[in-house]
Amino acid sequence: MNLAIGTAQFGLDYGISNFSGKVKLDEVKKIIRFAKISGIDTIDTARDYGDSEESIGKCDISSFKVVTKIGTFKGHENNICNWSEQEVKSSLEKLGLEKMYGILLHRPLELLSKNGDELFKSILKIKRDRLVEKIGVSVYSMNELMNIVDKFDIDIVQLPINIINQEILNSGYLKVLKSKNIEIHARSCFLQGLLLMDYNEIPLKFKKWSNIFLDWHRWLIENNINAVQGCLSFINSIDNIDKVIVGIQNETQLKELVNYSNNKDIKNFPDLFCKDTDLIDPSNWSSL
Repeated sequence: MNLAIGTAQFGLDYGISNFSGKVKLDEVKKIIRFAKISGIDTIDTARDYGDSEESIGKCDISSFKVVTKIGTFKGHENNICNWSEQEVKSSLEKLGLEKMYGILLHRPLELLSKNGDELFKSILKIKRDRLVEKIGVSVYSMNELMNIVDKFDIDIVQLPINIINQEILNSGYLKVLKSKNIEIHARSCFLQGLLLMDYNEIPLKFKKWSNIFLDWHRWLIENNINAVQGCLSFINSIDNIDKVIVGIQNETQLKELVNYSNNKDIKNFPDLFCKDTDLIDPSNWSSL
């Protein structure tokens, strides 16, 4: 398994199971240092992750492939090309880099809007100008993924996969992406930390899906493994994934993830597949 460092916690108080808040700079440096020693070569960040880019830029990231995401062009419809270029240049400055491995669109549905073609041309120009090596999207659903990949020639797709959210996995579309030589970055393998919580710690707003979490914890006990092992083993059983993005709160946590990242012995995973977007899409949780 090729882990990549997710950095939302570096700039935000992020994650339902994050009780320690935003990661302090000293800890960020420890995480980046250990990632390098462990052979991890990719860092994922975003313009929308608070001051994550600034924190990363204060570390030695010269050996890493850095991927960032740019947000909405809303308010810049009259000059999308200039907007996207300035967004990328601002990220490069904060990160202390002259060039990045990749940029992803954080609002991929904008590619399907009336300004979508212009938006794609703008990021394609950034690639041609060699500010980035690869361009792509961070998607949330199968519908988004299919519509965008069918229309645009992209290099990277970041998508959610975990033992509950298997929509894209079950579609067989990962093979389609690989046939197009598209790099696949999987995120949300812990469902923003929800799958790592003890059953009794899961917030009441998720009570509707209590049977799913009961089955999950029962399976962990039966197999004598912890939740981190279970989540990573499930992802490790999937072919065609190039990078697995994991959010990190401290160096100790990263060491644990590295330790379990290549465990392929676990099989016979429980059937926890759920289509309910209120559960599998964390952006909906605030309304529960």
